[in-house]
Amino acid sequence: MVVLHDGPVPEGLRLEELSNIRAKFIAECDWDSLENAKDSFRKMDLVFHNCHKYDEVVLWNSFELFDQLHLLQLLDCFAYKQEVSQRLSIIFIDEYLWQATSESQLERLGKREPVSEKQLVLGQLSWTAFTAPTPELMLELMQECTSVLPFLQNALFRLFEEFPAEWSGLPQTEHCILEQVRGGIS
Repeated sequence: MVVLHDGPVPEGLRLEELSNIRAKFIAECDWDSLENAKDSFRKMDLVFHNCHKYDEVVLWNSFELFDQLHLLQLLDCFAYKQEVSQRLSIIFIDEYLWQATSESQLERLGKREPVSEKQLVLGQLSWTAFTAPTPELMLELMQECTSVLPFLQNALFRLFEEFPAEWSGLPQTEHCILEQVRGGIS
């Protein structure tokens, strides 16, 4: 499990350094063993480091916060890998990736677009804002035009919903769970 929206994602780390921190966090949450988590991250990091061997790298991206944060991390990393960024394409999907049929995936593949310089820059700025120790940069980012990454604005809004609410001290997910339990669903 490689979620980024829960737990520490410190700023300014190399990919492997962040992967080690994330693996440790995942193990501490008992979502996976430390060894399995580290192995998963090693495999992902290796795929990223070997992407220069391919004629094209296509990023499939849906609207979910999970996907949006991974896209930001990848765009930030790719911005520094000039030999890959010229052969980088993206596909934006407004549904869950697992719901897409093979026919719709083939159709979307044909509509992929090259990643633009604006998308790389916005990815870098957004990753910097996400990994900053305070949310001020993300708040500033929400005031900017983010249309080159069409799902980013909603993802940032969803991320802010997970900060504790002033009136209850609960993030949105915990508030929804509490409401379901109050309603009789256990």
